[in-house]
Amino acid sequence: MFSRVSIGVAGLLVAASLLASCAAPRVNTGGVVTDYVKGSPVAGVTVHVNCDRLKLLHGSETIRTLTTVTDAAGRYAFDPSDLAGCTFLAVAIDKPGYRAASRLYVDSCPDYDERRLPSGLCVVEESQSGAAAVRYLNEQASQLIPQLDQAHRQRVRVDQGDALAFRRQLGPYLQTFKFFYQTNVLASTDAQRRRVKELYCRVLESMHGDLTAAEMAFAAQLTADADNVQGLARTPPFRYDYDAYVAPLCGS
Repeated sequence: MFSRVSIGVAGLLVAASLLASCAAPRVNTGGVVTDYVKGSPVAGVTVHVNCDRLKLLHGSETIRTLTTVTDAAGRYAFDPSDLAGCTFLAVAIDKPGYRAASRLYVDSCPDYDERRLPSGLCVVEESQSGAAAVRYLNEQASQLIPQLDQAHRQRVRVDQGDALAFRRQLGPYLQTFKFFYQTNVLASTDAQRRRVKELYCRVLESMHGDLTAAEMAFAAQLTADADNVQGLARTPPFRYDYDAYVAPLCGS
């Protein structure tokens, strides 16, 4: 960041160069809004864009606000001239009966770079928010469980007297357990419940079987707060109690 004082001519030239680079024309001027659960385009979604410009010394300011509505194919677009001079683009979407679900960090609904207009955004029907949360959790778990399982096998055992370090060594197991618990609580169809068993039972049985008696006892006393899964659905607080939650489902 440039200092407010003694910036000098050279500093001003560098700053001007950076501003020119940041404000270069963007290739993308529109995209499609998709239903995250159904995978279909959504018409009638209002897309708002704040065009923010970087100031010379520090900070930014909104120089214009743009609004458009998706067509029958879920497409939205802006005139390239309206995006000229924008350093950052703050995007928001809304439609009655829906909630935005655009920043889930999953392949089917990618995050976007604030320096250009996203080519795809996602929404979820309010009535489908639970199903969306289940899908999100499953997508995250599918990618992370192999890494979590490996980290669990390679964990460094510490003295139980150091509670913080002891909990840290259980981190991969606890994260896998949390994925399982939240998905199981939110699952509302037979297909979703079967997927819970397919995705979590074997790995949790294996991870739990690898715990020492001290680790099992310690984990069973730990609690997790209520959580709002990416703003889609809430899950209640719980204890990491394998016998209370995992064994009844995975043993059946």
